[in-house]
Amino acid sequence: MRKTTVVLIALLSAALASPAYAQRRGKGPAVNGEMIAQSCMGCHGSQGASGASPMPIIGGQNEGYLIDAMKAFQDGSRESTIMGRLAKGYSDAEIAALAK
Repeated sequence: MRKTTVVLIALLSAALASPAYAQRRGKGPAVNGEMIAQSCMGCHGSQGASGASPMPIIGGQNEGYLIDAMKAFQDGSRESTIMGRLAKGYSDAEIAALAK
């Protein structure tokens, strides 16, 4: 085997064995919603209430509403300029953890 092939196989094996990959397949440790929420703070503020008027307040929303909103962004039934693209990157487990 060529050295490049061996390196590629090793990298692929490491990626498939990683906790992040296992987590996406529902076999890894619990998803940390607080860690995921860090990415929301840039637009929605640290308490979920940005000072910018077009930015919706998400702090204090109930879990079901947030899950429904993220799913609607994912499938395109709720229009957005940014959230649709962001929501597509989250798994169901990540959305549930984030909403919780």
